[in-house]
Amino acid sequence: MEDLGTYCLGKAWVVVTSQEAMDEITKNKIKGEDFSKIIGRFYRPLNLSSANTDEVIKLRLLGKTDAARAGLEALYSQKIAILRNQIAFTQDSADMPGYGNPQDFFTAYPFIPYQFNLLQKVFTQIRLMGSAGKHLASGERSLLDAFQVASQAVAGEPLGVLVPFHTFYMAVEGFLDSSINQVIIQAGRNPQLHSFDIDLLKTLFMVKYLKEIRANLDNLTTLSLSNIDQDKLALRQQVEAALGRLERQTLIQRNGDEYIFLTHEEQDIGREIKNTQVDSIKVLKELQQLVWDSIFTDKELRYSQRHKYPFNRKLDEQTFGQQTNDLTLHLVTPYAESYTAMQDDAFCIGTTGSRYEVLVRLPDNQRLLDDLNILIKTDEYLRLKNSSNLSPSIQRILIARGDENSKRRQELKVILEDLITRADVFACGSKLEIRSRDTKGLLNEGLSYLVGNVYQKLGYVASGFENEDQVSNALTRESQEQDINGQPVNVAAHSEMRAWLMEETRLRRLVSIKALVDKFAVRPYGWSEFDTLGVMAELANKGVIELRHAQGNVNLHDKGLVMQLRSRKEIDKYTVRLTDEINPANLKIAKDMASDLLNGNMSSDPQLLFEQYKNALTKRSQELEGWLIQAEGGLPFAELLRTNLDLLGELLTKDSAAKFFDTFRQRRDDIEEFIEDVQKLQSFFSTQIKLFQQAHNDLKTLEPELRHISEPDLLRRVDLVKQILAMSDPTAKIPELAMLLLPVKDKVQEALKTQIYQVESKSKAMQEKLADYVTSAHEDISAQLDLSNITQVIDKLVTSVNQVTSIDSAIARQSELENILPQLLQKVDQQANEIIQRQSNNGSNGKATYVKPIVSVQVARVAPKPLLETLQDVDVYLEALRKTLLDEIQQNHRVRLE
Repeated sequence: MEDLGTYCLGKAWVVVTSQEAMDEITKNKIKGEDFSKIIGRFYRPLNLSSANTDEVIKLRLLGKTDAARAGLEALYSQKIAILRNQIAFTQDSADMPGYGNPQDFFTAYPFIPYQFNLLQKVFTQIRLMGSAGKHLASGERSLLDAFQVASQAVAGEPLGVLVPFHTFYMAVEGFLDSSINQVIIQAGRNPQLHSFDIDLLKTLFMVKYLKEIRANLDNLTTLSLSNIDQDKLALRQQVEAALGRLERQTLIQRNGDEYIFLTHEEQDIGREIKNTQVDSIKVLKELQQLVWDSIFTDKELRYSQRHKYPFNRKLDEQTFGQQTNDLTLHLVTPYAESYTAMQDDAFCIGTTGSRYEVLVRLPDNQRLLDDLNILIKTDEYLRLKNSSNLSPSIQRILIARGDENSKRRQELKVILEDLITRADVFACGSKLEIRSRDTKGLLNEGLSYLVGNVYQKLGYVASGFENEDQVSNALTRESQEQDINGQPVNVAAHSEMRAWLMEETRLRRLVSIKALVDKFAVRPYGWSEFDTLGVMAELANKGVIELRHAQGNVNLHDKGLVMQLRSRKEIDKYTVRLTDEINPANLKIAKDMASDLLNGNMSSDPQLLFEQYKNALTKRSQELEGWLIQAEGGLPFAELLRTNLDLLGELLTKDSAAKFFDTFRQRRDDIEEFIEDVQKLQSFFSTQIKLFQQAHNDLKTLEPELRHISEPDLLRRVDLVKQILAMSDPTAKIPELAMLLLPVKDKVQEALKTQIYQVESKSKAMQEKLADYVTSAHEDISAQLDLSNITQVIDKLVTSVNQVTSIDSAIARQSELENILPQLLQKVDQQANEIIQRQSNNGSNGKATYVKPIVSVQVARVAPKPLLETLQDVDVYLEALRKTLLDEIQQNHRVRLE
């Protein structure tokens, strides 16, 4: 270096280059202080890149003479269209430029512009993935070498030759790890492979790790072009055949439409996967999941705005999920055991002729079968492989296989979707002409055709019902929707439902709303829940059927009725049944009498009229029951009320309009009498009952007083009132009751006053008698006697007699007054004796005062017997009385007779 500077007089430049940036080379490899001594000698660091490698190659290796230039320009002008068609990659590839103009063609030929950048990326990826030694460069030096080797390989070829991509393999072959190199070498020795297969294998290796281009059939065909005029279609077939041979030898692996080069380890794992045994059931299960869980997830067909139909799902004659529906969607794939037989249209037509299913026959596709088997085998292999005991390289391969399988599953979905769109569809013994060619549209169109043929009576419900409000309206509207012929729009549906209910009635079966909805939801009807309820509502509105709940008829006008009919709790509790036919004559009688029984509020609809009668008679029955309770307490009309209640009860037990109106006609005379009776009963229990009860109470009050009345006229009045009160129908006589008893009540009051006056008179006489007795019996001490407590007893009796309301009570007060006199006299004597005793004990002015005590003798008690019959009896009594009186007198007593 120093000598060079001397000889060149300091005017020489020395440039040192490297395959990588200095920092990358020295990082963690060369100590900083050592390398700094070297780099310190170079004062001008240059930043070089390989971004324009193609320009270097074109200048150093691909320069051309003027004659060659003229020939190439002429060739380009002739082949420009062919070149554009030949050099074409799939749209998912990165930018892969071809010949954009004559200059590109002249400077790059026999190479193609995309090869410059693509080969550089190949070198980079080989280094990064560890397939080559450290000395493999990714810059100009390796690229120059590669293009030089490739140029030499096609030297001497006629004009029009192109360099296929596998030619570049010669430039990297010496740098590859033996594990890679041996794969190519051993493949070359395989007698079952062609030389073209080996060249293609080399190409697959070089693009193995590239993301810029996918190694599919189209791209590999373009990479394999060796001449401008080469037949690309024939080349494509040649590439496809080579790929098949390589895959069978487990040198490559197909994942979808992409082909992958396999190392020795990858080949070993590939062979193990191929040899993995899997159950066909697992393959079918995977197919089921792909179709029903990913591609066509619908479980019911929306046939129209108001009709949705669930369907069974089958694939290759195997069911998926529950099979409880009328309709079945059956997909047949090339995997099916009977697929060969089903290739015949006649076989499929015959199969669907006797079944309620849509048969969708997918076209044959070997790739579907191959990928499906590889998918299942790979899944099973990865599941059984214990990755914890494997080397890191094997683990990486297994992870890659798992990722590839995920992609494969998605690609299988795409393949299946494509096959379905191209499938043949059979149903009801016919091959269908399907207009829609998207996956869901095709399947739905097939199911729709099946619906139209299976549910042949679906169109019977012509008006349609979509919500609860429409069903409620059908229950209560006055008139029904009609067609141009004046017939109900849903007349066919009415006939079907009525016929089925007639059969159920014949078999004595109870029909719930749930049973009704279930019956007409299946073939051949397919009616929606609202359709069935709507048709039922129209029949109920016409009185053809009855809606019942808890053994009673349901009022069709009940609010929220339709919601209850649809309720899970109530749908089994509501029932329907056919009504009996109503006799027009019976109905006319009921309508004629409605003015009296329904106050003129009459419906023209027989069923509504029946409901009105039941409501009105129920209220009237409750009113009569209330009156009967009063009548049984002593009022008239009890028997009449019972008779009329029996009549109403008989009518109300009729649970159909026909039976009700029939009974109505039979009991017409009784009902007419009932109407008259009700008027009479209303009059009595609303107004006359007060007069009747007043007379009854008055008579009850007067009854004890009547023995004190002797006037014949008054007694006749009482007897007449008793007769009226005892009548079964006293309504005509009740107004007389008040005037009949008035004189009797006046007479009783007069007699009562007389008795009260007598009590008052006797009390005054008794007080006078009591005063006379005090004067005569106790004259000496009369002034000391206190008679206030004694006379107070008499005063109380007089006061109480003024409060009595009956004659007998007043008379009783007289007797009580007479009986109390001896007691009062005894109290006077007792008080007098006490005074005398006190005086005797205390003395009076030193002189004792003595008064004979008084004793009472009850003369009746002296008699030996209570009844005197003979003279002797009188003598005996008088002698006994004389003896008693003398005994008292001899004892120095005074005697008061009682």
